[in-house]
Amino acid sequence: MRFVATQRKMSSLNVATFRRNYVYVHAEDVALYTPENPEPLRGRDSIRHWYGGFVNGFPDMSVKRERLFAHGEWVCGEYAISGTHTGPVPGPGGQEIPVTNERVKISSATVYRVQGGNVTEVHEYFDQLSYLTQLGLTE
Repeated sequence: MRFVATQRKMSSLNVATFRRNYVYVHAEDVALYTPENPEPLRGRDSIRHWYGGFVNGFPDMSVKRERLFAHGEWVCGEYAISGTHTGPVPGPGGQEIPVTNERVKISSATVYRVQGGNVTEVHEYFDQLSYLTQLGLTE
């Protein structure tokens, strides 16, 4: 499974590995489900824009894969993510979150549907309240 092999090679996500590998394992018409968007984002450009917003907003971002497992056409990854917020990032309701210079550490789970060797669906799950609190935007 090409996707799992790519994930195993990426022990740490950074701007270079994101641009070089991550986007291209997705189907052109991939659907991305995120906690802050009521409707899925569609297409490879949506993947590039949504994830790229975080990569650019947290240039020192570290993504450590804790677990990766699969059953049939479904793959699940659990990640520990940390970084310093030094650039604007996508926020709830499509709003942009301005720079806070706060350091965050969150846990994330991502469920991928893999068909024909490409990711056709991505479901992102993370605790938005903890994330926004660490950014100093909620109490």
